[in-house]
Amino acid sequence: MISKIVHPEENTKFQVTENTQFIALFNDYPDGKECKIELEFNTEGISAEIICLYRLPERKSLHLTTVAKHIVPHTSCNTVVRGVLESKTDSYYIGKILIKKQAQQTSSYLSDRVLVLGDGVKNNSEPILEIEADDVSASHGASTGRINPDEIYYLQSRGLNEKESSDLIVEGFFNKVLETIADPEVRELAANAVKS
Repeated sequence: MISKIVHPEENTKFQVTENTQFIALFNDYPDGKECKIELEFNTEGISAEIICLYRLPERKSLHLTTVAKHIVPHTSCNTVVRGVLESKTDSYYIGKILIKKQAQQTSSYLSDRVLVLGDGVKNNSEPILEIEADDVSASHGASTGRINPDEIYYLQSRGLNEKESSDLIVEGFFNKVLETIADPEVRELAANAVKS
């Protein structure tokens, strides 16, 4: 599987023709602008992954839509969204899985996880599954949470200050996904994009 960095635009669409990891980074994306990333599967036997990573600084917003559109049989897609929200940020995510009637034996999964670091945060996650075929595997999961104060306390007892502790936890939050990126150079670029 090849790994590609995606610099998202308002409407970004890919015809998936080979097994690919698309890594979308939002560190330079315009504040408040809507973004749609669509993967369209027209070739049988293709597998792809879209990984969206963002860390919103204070008073910023992101409105993101991903679409995995399966048109032919025997395709698979894994959509992974990971975000960190600092104070007074706004995140709205719509994740769509569209499986056409002829796209039998397709597999598509959507995962959205958000870590909240500050107060005054708004976070919405809306999964939409439109499935016309009857022999498929499709599912979704979403979670939003804060850092456990016990984790901060534990790290401080080991000599880290509060900011260092928080940064280490955020790094671990992203590392679970970063470790799945096949290309080491792409992985390093993605890791640098989500650092504080």
